[in-house]
Amino acid sequence: MESKLGIGTTFSVYMPTATGKFQAPIKPKPAIVAARNKPSDLAGQGNILFVEDEVAIRIVAAKTLRKRGYTVIEAENGREAYDILQAGEHDFDLMISDVVMPDMDGPTLLKQARDLLKDTDIVFISGFAEEHFSDLLVDEPDVTFMQKPFGMIELAEKVKSILEP
Repeated sequence: MESKLGIGTTFSVYMPTATGKFQAPIKPKPAIVAARNKPSDLAGQGNILFVEDEVAIRIVAAKTLRKRGYTVIEAENGREAYDILQAGEHDFDLMISDVVMPDMDGPTLLKQARDLLKDTDIVFISGFAEEHFSDLLVDEPDVTFMQKPFGMIELAEKVKSILEP
Protein backbone atom coordinates (compact mmCIF):
# COMPACT_ATOMS: atom_id res chain seq x y z
CA MET A 1 0.00 0.00 0.00
CA GLU A 2 1.29 3.44 -0.92
CA SER A 3 -0.42 6.70 0.09
CA LYS A 4 0.29 10.26 -0.96
CA LEU A 5 -1.56 13.28 0.34
CA GLY A 6 -3.67 14.87 -2.36
CA ILE A 7 -3.10 11.95 -4.74
CA GLY A 8 -4.65 8.93 -3.07
CA THR A 9 -3.80 5.42 -2.01
CA THR A 10 -2.58 2.57 -4.19
CA PHE A 11 -3.07 -1.04 -3.19
CA SER A 12 -1.03 -3.74 -4.92
CA VAL A 13 -2.42 -7.24 -5.19
CA TYR A 14 -0.08 -10.02 -6.36
CA MET A 15 -1.73 -13.01 -7.99
CA PRO A 16 -0.06 -15.96 -9.62
CA THR A 17 -0.20 -16.34 -13.40
CA ALA A 18 -1.53 -19.45 -15.04
CA THR A 19 2.00 -20.86 -14.92
CA GLY A 20 2.22 -20.37 -11.19
CA LYS A 21 4.95 -17.71 -11.40
CA PHE A 22 4.55 -14.23 -9.97
CA GLN A 23 5.00 -11.27 -12.32
CA ALA A 24 6.61 -8.03 -11.29
CA PRO A 25 4.00 -5.52 -10.25
CA ILE A 26 3.00 -2.94 -12.79
CA LYS A 27 3.29 0.54 -11.33
CA PRO A 28 0.20 2.57 -12.17
CA LYS A 29 0.67 6.11 -13.33
CA PRO A 30 -0.25 8.51 -10.56
CA ALA A 31 -3.67 9.99 -11.10
CA ILE A 32 -4.08 13.70 -10.85
CA VAL A 33 -6.79 14.42 -8.36
CA ALA A 34 -8.71 17.58 -9.06
CA ALA A 35 -8.76 19.98 -6.17
CA ARG A 36 -12.20 20.02 -4.64
CA ASN A 37 -13.96 23.32 -4.46
CA LYS A 38 -14.33 24.29 -0.86
CA PRO A 39 -17.82 25.49 -0.11
CA SER A 40 -18.00 29.24 0.03
CA ASP A 41 -18.81 30.95 3.30
CA LEU A 42 -22.56 30.60 3.59
CA ALA A 43 -22.88 32.31 6.96
CA GLY A 44 -24.94 35.44 7.20
CA GLN A 45 -27.33 37.50 9.26
CA GLY A 46 -30.96 38.34 8.89
CA ASN A 47 -34.46 37.47 10.03
CA ILE A 48 -36.23 34.82 7.96
CA LEU A 49 -39.86 33.74 8.08
CA PHE A 50 -39.92 30.13 6.83
CA VAL A 51 -43.40 28.93 5.87
CA GLU A 52 -43.70 25.23 5.04
CA ASP A 53 -46.39 22.65 5.81
CA GLU A 54 -44.04 19.66 5.46
CA VAL A 55 -42.60 19.36 8.95
CA ALA A 56 -39.37 17.56 7.97
CA ILE A 57 -38.46 20.15 5.33
CA ARG A 58 -39.27 23.04 7.64
CA ILE A 59 -37.25 21.68 10.57
CA VAL A 60 -34.16 20.75 8.54
CA ALA A 61 -34.17 23.99 6.55
CA ALA A 62 -34.63 26.16 9.64
CA LYS A 63 -31.87 24.30 11.48
CA THR A 64 -29.54 24.67 8.48
CA LEU A 65 -30.13 28.41 8.26
CA ARG A 66 -29.79 28.91 12.03
CA LYS A 67 -26.42 27.14 11.98
CA ARG A 68 -25.31 29.71 9.43
CA GLY A 69 -26.24 32.62 11.68
CA TYR A 70 -29.76 33.52 10.55
CA THR A 71 -32.71 34.00 12.88
CA VAL A 72 -35.52 31.79 11.60
CA ILE A 73 -39.16 31.97 12.64
CA GLU A 74 -41.17 28.96 11.46
CA ALA A 75 -44.79 28.78 10.38
CA GLU A 76 -46.60 25.64 9.27
CA ASN A 77 -48.99 27.40 6.87
CA GLY A 78 -49.95 30.76 5.46
CA ARG A 79 -52.50 31.49 8.18
CA GLU A 80 -49.90 31.02 10.94
CA ALA A 81 -47.39 33.11 9.00
CA TYR A 82 -49.96 35.88 8.57
CA ASP A 83 -50.62 35.87 12.32
CA ILE A 84 -46.86 36.15 12.98
CA LEU A 85 -46.61 39.07 10.57
CA GLN A 86 -49.66 40.77 12.08
CA ALA A 87 -48.21 40.47 15.59
CA GLY A 88 -45.38 42.70 14.38
CA GLU A 89 -42.78 41.29 16.78
CA HIS A 90 -40.22 40.74 14.02
CA ASP A 91 -38.92 42.68 11.06
CA PHE A 92 -38.19 40.10 8.38
CA ASP A 93 -35.49 40.42 5.75
CA LEU A 94 -36.70 37.37 3.85
CA MET A 95 -39.79 35.18 3.66
CA ILE A 96 -39.40 31.70 2.23
CA SER A 97 -42.79 30.12 1.61
CA ASP A 98 -44.13 26.97 0.07
CA VAL A 99 -46.64 27.69 -2.67
CA VAL A 100 -49.19 24.94 -2.04
CA MET A 101 -50.30 24.61 1.60
CA PRO A 102 -53.57 23.88 3.38
CA ASP A 103 -55.61 26.72 4.86
CA MET A 104 -53.74 29.55 3.08
CA ASP A 105 -51.30 29.07 0.22
CA GLY A 106 -48.14 31.11 -0.37
CA PRO A 107 -49.46 33.47 -3.08
CA THR A 108 -52.56 34.27 -0.98
CA LEU A 109 -50.33 34.93 2.03
CA LEU A 110 -48.23 37.31 -0.03
CA LYS A 111 -51.25 39.19 -1.38
CA GLN A 112 -52.85 39.55 2.07
CA ALA A 113 -49.63 40.41 3.91
CA ARG A 114 -47.88 42.59 1.33
CA ASP A 115 -48.30 45.74 3.43
CA LEU A 116 -46.95 43.90 6.52
CA LEU A 117 -43.97 42.54 4.60
CA LYS A 118 -42.92 45.97 3.28
CA ASP A 119 -39.58 45.47 1.48
CA THR A 120 -39.09 41.88 2.61
CA ASP A 121 -37.57 39.67 -0.08
CA ILE A 122 -39.71 36.67 -1.05
CA VAL A 123 -38.69 33.18 -2.18
CA PHE A 124 -41.39 30.70 -3.13
CA ILE A 125 -40.56 27.00 -3.01
CA SER A 126 -42.61 24.30 -4.66
CA GLY A 127 -42.54 20.84 -6.14
CA PHE A 128 -44.70 22.21 -8.95
CA ALA A 129 -43.13 24.06 -11.86
CA GLU A 130 -43.18 27.83 -11.57
CA GLU A 131 -45.51 28.05 -14.58
CA HIS A 132 -48.34 26.46 -12.53
CA PHE A 133 -48.72 29.58 -10.40
CA SER A 134 -46.92 32.34 -12.32
CA ASP A 135 -50.23 34.01 -13.24
CA LEU A 136 -50.88 34.50 -9.52
CA LEU A 137 -47.67 36.51 -9.21
CA VAL A 138 -48.07 38.91 -12.12
CA ASP A 139 -48.11 41.82 -9.66
CA GLU A 140 -45.01 40.47 -7.84
CA PRO A 141 -42.14 40.53 -10.35
CA ASP A 142 -39.40 40.47 -7.69
CA VAL A 143 -40.43 37.13 -6.17
CA THR A 144 -37.76 34.43 -6.51
CA PHE A 145 -38.55 30.75 -7.02
CA MET A 146 -36.79 27.53 -5.97
CA GLN A 147 -37.88 24.18 -7.34
CA LYS A 148 -38.24 21.33 -4.84
CA PRO A 149 -36.46 19.14 -4.10
CA PHE A 150 -33.38 21.21 -3.32
CA GLY A 151 -30.38 20.62 -1.11
CA MET A 152 -29.70 22.56 2.04
CA ILE A 153 -26.50 23.97 0.53
CA GLU A 154 -28.58 25.30 -2.39
CA LEU A 155 -30.97 26.89 0.08
CA ALA A 156 -28.13 28.49 2.06
CA GLU A 157 -26.59 29.79 -1.19
CA LYS A 158 -29.93 31.26 -2.29
CA VAL A 159 -30.47 32.99 1.06
CA LYS A 160 -26.92 34.37 1.09
CA SER A 161 -27.25 35.65 -2.49
CA ILE A 162 -30.49 37.47 -1.66
CA LEU A 163 -29.55 38.91 1.72
CA GLU A 164 -25.93 39.74 0.92
CA PRO A 165 -25.74 40.44 -2.84
